[in-house]
Amino acid sequence: FFPHNSTAKDALARLDATGKNVHFGLMIDRVTTTGEIDVAPKASDSLFGQFPLNCAVTLLLQGSDVRKATAYRGYLRTSTGNHNVFGLNSSTSSRVKQEP
Repeated sequence: FFPHNSTAKDALARLDATGKNVHFGLMIDRVTTTGEIDVAPKASDSLFGQFPLNCAVTLLLQGSDVRKATAYRGYLRTSTGNHNVFGLNSSTSSRVKQEP
């Protein structure tokens, strides 16, 4: 889900226009109204409708980091869990070709 109700294409184009290489987001645990989490979602229904309740299992019970790199350039890599992005620093980024 991207901010401002934009599509993935629009959100990533906005990042690209500002010279940003990574889109960060938060993982939010959601469950059904009966508390189930292991239900396969239906493509025909909204995820918010199928899993209407927020819960913080990952953050509060597990104590894990919910911050994620949700999209990044192909030449970058992430750590396990997509928490950190590894790649170019400012001294080498100017040498990378921006267009394919």
